Amino acid sequence: IVARDEASVGTDLNGMVVTTLNFDQADYVHKGDILAVLDRSMLDTQLAQAKASRAQAEASVAQMSSQIGDAEVGVKQAQEALDRAIALKKKGVAAQSQLDNADNAAASARAKLDSARKAEAAAGAQLAVIDAQISGIALQLSKTEVRAPADGLVLARGANVGVIVSPSSGPLFRIAIDGDFELEANVAETALPRLQLGMKALVTIPGLAEPVEGSIRRISPEIDAKTRLGPIRIALPKDSPARAGGFAKASIEMVRREGIAVPVSAVLYRGSQPLVQVVENGAVRTVEVVLGA
Repeated sequence: IVARDEASVGTDLNGMVVTTLNFDQADYVHKGDILAVLDRSMLDTQLAQAKASRAQAEASVAQMSSQIGDAEVGVKQAQEALDRAIALKKKGVAAQSQLDNADNAAASARAKLDSARKAEAAAGAQLAVIDAQISGIALQLSKTEVRAPADGLVLARGANVGVIVSPSSGPLFRIAIDGDFELEANVAETALPRLQLGMKALVTIPGLAEPVEGSIRRISPEIDAKTRLGPIRIALPKDSPARAGGFAKASIEMVRREGIAVPVSAVLYRGSQPLVQVVENGAVRTVEVVLGA
């Protein structure tokens, strides 16, 4: 007996300590329920540090913006001075050295403006990096609450309070989705062609006085080359007392007919023709018959 669909619930966080367990084996859970809580103190510290770094980055961006404003004013003033020097040179009033100085001052002002803009871009990029780090930490914080991915029955709990978990430590919980169970049975290859989906089956579970009615949900398209058996899945009702890992036996009803039944020992043969003897009015008469199931 197996779960129809099983979910393994774990975590990809490393080195976290389990602080709370809200569900245990055999509990029924719903999608989104918090199954376990992991210690988040280390992540909270990292988040606080990242937020402080972001505040510093924001201040740096603001400072760079202010420097860009000053540099733009400096470029404007230097360009005005250069324009005046050019005009005076054309009139023969200013010397060439004055023009060169004004030209150099304008170039220097433009260089300062370009440097300030690059510094602002770098500060903005650093801010984006910090925002990405904050998002990553927030995602990890959300994973400290281990939630059920679907409704179902808890088959096993692999964690205890105080245990340090890691991706390699295996699932914290195993859940039978929707609490559905099935019998995984092996059938001889000679019988498989006669089976069809939806056929009724009576499943005998050890310890139960009466069999449980199920139906064929899946027929394997593959036969085991060694055993010559093919697996099928027989769906069991939700209220059945079946337990995962248990063994059971199923009887599948192949044919149903209404007719007269006789013991096999009452069937006689003339060659390949089956016969039965019937008593009518105190006399025995031999009758040819067609055998059923």
